Amino acid sequence: SMPESNRDRNRSSSLRARAHRCMGPAGALIGLGLQNKFGAVFGGALDGALIALTAGTFVYVGATEVIPEEFEDGASSRAKVLALVAGVVSILGLARAAELLERRAG
Repeated sequence: SMPESNRDRNRSSSLRARAHRCMGPAGALIGLGLQNKFGAVFGGALDGALIALTAGTFVYVGATEVIPEEFEDGASSRAKVLALVAGVVSILGLARAAELLERRAG
């Protein structure tokens, strides 16, 4: 039989993993609840704030976790750098295109 401390550690780890899996759906439900309750009061500002918060989280994780991990070995290949730059340029292009379409529609 497994020692008591290992069993407790495994149970605790399992509970943390389950809680982590629930964070995304819980955040989505909270956002929907906020939108339903306050959407009419704040209009598009609430949508914009929630989307900006979500986008900022993705940028933060990418900038502090993913990119440094990919380039940590010091032997950054030209292909990796070009892929990173191409990704940034494509997102900037899509943002600009969306801005132009909004101006034309509005």
